[in-house]
Amino acid sequence: MLLHLLLSSGMALFLAVALGGMLMTGVFFAIPLHLAPMLIMAVEVATGLSIALMLMAFYLLGEPGQ
Repeated sequence: MLLHLLLSSGMALFLAVALGGMLMTGVFFAIPLHLAPMLIMAVEVATGLSIALMLMAFYLLGEPGQ
């Protein structure tokens, strides 16, 4: 369960930032300038970790469905 949560965290945070920006500004993925550096780094870190975990899972467990 934890692995599934960590694997989907990058995409979930990306969508949360995009939709949060839309709620604040009215434009999809338009982030206010004072929040942009922090939010971009958070998305990059979460996405990087989820990609690394996915590659590790493929290496250790093989392709899905095998």
